[in-house]
Amino acid sequence: MNSDVDGPLRSKIQFHGDQASYIFAGSEPGMLDTLFGDRKRPLFDQARPIELGPLADEDLLEFIGSRFDAAGRDPGEALDEALDLVRGHPQRAMLCAHHLWELTPRGSAANLETFERMLVALDRETTPAFEQLWEGLADKPNQRRVLAALASSDETLYNRRTLERYGLQKGSAENAVRRLLHSGEVQRVDRGLLIVDPLLERWLRRTQH
Repeated sequence: MNSDVDGPLRSKIQFHGDQASYIFAGSEPGMLDTLFGDRKRPLFDQARPIELGPLADEDLLEFIGSRFDAAGRDPGEALDEALDLVRGHPQRAMLCAHHLWELTPRGSAANLETFERMLVALDRETTPAFEQLWEGLADKPNQRRVLAALASSDETLYNRRTLERYGLQKGSAENAVRRLLHSGEVQRVDRGLLIVDPLLERWLRRTQH
């Protein structure tokens, strides 16, 4: 958000303390950090960060399953596979459920073949955006290398074999990771680093060896 906008915004909302609360949400942590963490910005320190984790598989299973049931459709084992794929990512879960619905006629049950057809539909819809993202990183080769490593390596990013395989030095990898964290493409989890979009991770495994 441009500081020409957040200045007037603060001048309005600072008088609303008794009438309203505001939630600022975004998929790029760096943008929100800049908005509320830069001392030179009008909204500095005016919000408390709340990190939203992935949706629970049980909740997605119940919600999506109930919608299928109400329409006489059975998502079957295809839904279990879809949930494993999306890792609780809200938008990707919604997208998978949409295509699974389209491929499951009323009165029928989805199966593993339906899941494979769903993957084809997902690839057709998401590939152009992933190709555009990859082209946008053409002048950032280390970010490309880090993404490819996170998608495909069986070992940690900073493992010597991983660094050598993807042509990275530890310092250059750390710099690339910071930028990918800032843009929201990568997040830190208990087991290390993870690509936020599971469908992007799948695309990278298939195309960037």
